Amino acid sequence: MRRFGRFSRSGEIEAVVVDDRLGYVFYSDEGSAIRKYHADPDHADAAAELAAFGTQGSIVTMSDSTDGLEATSRALPGFPQGLLVMMNSRDKNFLIYDWRDIQPR
Repeated sequence: MRRFGRFSRSGEIEAVVVDDRLGYVFYSDEGSAIRKYHADPDHADAAAELAAFGTQGSIVTMSDSTDGLEATSRALPGFPQGLLVMMNSRDKNFLIYDWRDIQPR
């Protein structure tokens, strides 16, 4: 068991991802940022936050709220620069956006 990280307003972790190859763990501090730490609990700086990102900007969508999304910058048929798929909580459906239409300017 390992304890690490800090929490903002909601105090809720929405998702955790581990990059085994590079040795980092990322978690989504809901409503605040994506936080980055060393995955190895024995690393000398294991408790130090390495980065907090994903804190700037917002995009206008037709979703009332979302409890999940996925994005890719990989070219897909009909989406040459990638796409964003967002769960729409109210209607319980998925909204798909062409990355070119929502990318930060």
